[in-house]
Amino acid sequence: MMLFVPLFLVCILFPAIQATQLTKCEVYRAVEDMDGYEGISALEWTCVIFHSSGYDTQAKVNNKGGTEYGLFQISNKHWCKSSEVPESENICDISCDDLLNDDLTDDKVCAKKILAIKGIDYWLPQFGSFYYPENDLSLSPAPCGDTTGLLRTFVKGCMTGAMDCRSLLSDGEELDGIFTKARESSSVLNKGPGLMCLSPV
Repeated sequence: MMLFVPLFLVCILFPAIQATQLTKCEVYRAVEDMDGYEGISALEWTCVIFHSSGYDTQAKVNNKGGTEYGLFQISNKHWCKSSEVPESENICDISCDDLLNDDLTDDKVCAKKILAIKGIDYWLPQFGSFYYPENDLSLSPAPCGDTTGLLRTFVKGCMTGAMDCRSLLSDGEELDGIFTKARESSSVLNKGPGLMCLSPV
């Protein structure tokens, strides 16, 4: 009986602390109420989140002397409070750990505050590891209601146009049934390793 109680508690608590890897459609639905805020569409938010955290609600990344948390990769240097940076301005008035749970309400409130103060430029450095900025081409998901999966959008280099490039890739893998990520350089597009592009739904 002594062993049963702790084990029972572990079974109850584990799902609550488990990281959540969302799908494109789940993210898009989650940010629909942010559509149009400061001129950024829900589609563009979905693109930003993909490049920032890969749709992982518990993404936690060390970056330039600080740590970025959650779906929107919010920094503890200015926006949230953590023991790592006790002198943080904590502009969003939130614990950074609260940005790692599956309740996205506070994440979205803070992201909107960042957008209003810093603009979309806050998230642009995230994109460099996914594509070559001079080509303005990256993986950007179309909204779930778009049956072609080829919707065009623009958010300062996030994407100038989505395209089906499955036939151009020498090797790739399907992500969420919609995305194709190249593992090897594409000689046709000459974008190099890590090229990411959009396949039709």
